[in-house]
Amino acid sequence: MLYLVTSGAPSPQEPVADLVRQLHQRGWEVAVLSTPMGQRFHDLEAIERTTGASTWVEWRRPGTGTALPPPQVILACPLTFTTLNKVAAGIGDTMAAAVMCEMLGAGVPTVVAPQINAKLSGHIACETSISAVRSMGARVVHDMEEAAGYRLPAWSTVVSTVEEVADNPTTET
Repeated sequence: MLYLVTSGAPSPQEPVADLVRQLHQRGWEVAVLSTPMGQRFHDLEAIERTTGASTWVEWRRPGTGTALPPPQVILACPLTFTTLNKVAAGIGDTMAAAVMCEMLGAGVPTVVAPQINAKLSGHIACETSISAVRSMGARVVHDMEEAAGYRLPAWSTVVSTVEEVADNPTTET
């Protein structure tokens, strides 16, 4: 089981549903959690057709529905500047951010793929938050060739990183 946390950042090369398909092809069962703003940036209907399940945006009411099974890995992709900063600071004001905070606190292997523009990536909070989530054990991946801030690598690179982290959860890069 993999939790895919999405937020209000675009995925410029391919839709998030394509990322979910690639994860499925590698044998992952995927539960998608989205920030409220993420609903505006990603085709949740396409994602839900791919996963066969609703995207989690809000907590379920006590006594209703079913709980998510525990994850083996968390993938936060694409992750915005705002959500990255919230998670680094332990602010769980959305279901997606709260679950990330909980799972990092529990030591669940986590991959973070930020999609942050050049201006925001130059803000001191960006590097501070990236350092913070790394110190909690998260692997942060971004396209090193992209000069305009923290950009998403190809989905194949993201999926490979997920598998590396799942196979070697304590390895840092």
